[in-house]
Amino acid sequence: VGQLNEGSARKHQLEIYQLQNDLAKAQKALVAATDSYLEKSVDGDVTEFSPEQIKGIEKLKREKYGTWEWNYGKSKTYEKTVKRRFPFGSVEVSYTSEHGVITDIKISGDYFGAAPTSALESSLTGTKLLRGDIVKALNGIESYIHGADSKQIAELFEI
Repeated sequence: VGQLNEGSARKHQLEIYQLQNDLAKAQKALVAATDSYLEKSVDGDVTEFSPEQIKGIEKLKREKYGTWEWNYGKSKTYEKTVKRRFPFGSVEVSYTSEHGVITDIKISGDYFGAAPTSALESSLTGTKLLRGDIVKALNGIESYIHGADSKQIAELFEI
């Protein structure tokens, strides 16, 4: 293994500094090129909103479009599969939801557990797609997936 002397270390620092500058310039050029492309290729006018309109839009989002009822409760049946790698192993959750309630679910992965996940799946069936409800239904998950906690697994539902 070679050793760095003070001169070669300084040279490497300068090379890294130059590389950082080059990357920053490339990023700015990419953003400018993307903006230019979008301005030229997207038809239509840009709408500018007043501060009052923005407040109204934010209120509508908060009170209507950002609610559980709007996003999940009124939705029809849909299916979703999410897989994530954790330090204790990978976990895949496939579920069906109808009007924001889990109607069918399968949990699988390469984790270790003392009990089959069928009981855990049963406890999740009928649960609303609300983070608190899912965390509560996942209580005791350590028996099914060694090393997991309910909040980690609840994130797989992407609520």
